[in-house]
Amino acid sequence: MTNKSIDIKNKIIVKTGLPKEISLEGIKTEKAYQLSRECGMFKIPKTILIDKEKGILITTYIKNIKPLSNLLNSKQGEMEKLIKMAGRSLGVIHKNLTLSSKNAIEFSNFFDTDKEDPCAFLHGDFNLNNLQYDLSYNLIILDWDITPVVGQGINHGPIYWDIFCFVNAIFVSPPYSNIFSKRRHYLKRKKMADLFISSYEQNSKTKLKKSSIKKYADMINSIFSNQSRSKHKLHYHLLEESNRENFKKYFTELTK
Repeated sequence: MTNKSIDIKNKIIVKTGLPKEISLEGIKTEKAYQLSRECGMFKIPKTILIDKEKGILITTYIKNIKPLSNLLNSKQGEMEKLIKMAGRSLGVIHKNLTLSSKNAIEFSNFFDTDKEDPCAFLHGDFNLNNLQYDLSYNLIILDWDITPVVGQGINHGPIYWDIFCFVNAIFVSPPYSNIFSKRRHYLKRKKMADLFISSYEQNSKTKLKKSSIKKYADMINSIFSNQSRSKHKLHYHLLEESNRENFKKYFTELTK
């Protein structure tokens, strides 16, 4: 388990955890920082120290940033620009973020995959909280650790995982819909998801396959809905379930 503390006075973030996991996160964060400087599309914290033996990672603290989820119900113009940039940035990450094969923890070790599906080193938790923005609406991407999928750490696998984790977050994040707002909620979130996917496809020059969309979106929906039900059953049925139905409707329509 990874623990994180923020030392605002010294403008640093200190993360501690299992040495192997922290080491892999540190290596990926360093590579991603270099990539961010090269492409200029997004910013990430700079690595200050990786202690591979003690499991300590220290990065810079970026001040005055907020999660993209804050914009879901306001400043639609700015949100749409950031959503497009997120799609373009993820395309760059999947294409250009490379680590040594010895550092790869393969998705296929734990789940069935299609050998034809393009794979990459994954961000792992690409969502509306780990993607943030600063006062100038620059995109900030945080938390480059391994992917905690049902207890397994994974950092290399099908690109569809990162893509539909983000689309899942677009639909499932609050504010929650109800019987009166469900269609309006769906159309608004659908527009954002369409912008994200089209920006990803255009920038990565990758056309997403309908069969793979269904497979991985279904997988993500099942994993996250089961986790939510087990931890917050009442919350799930009263609030989240309606949003999750909209997510399922979206990827079902994409694959028709």
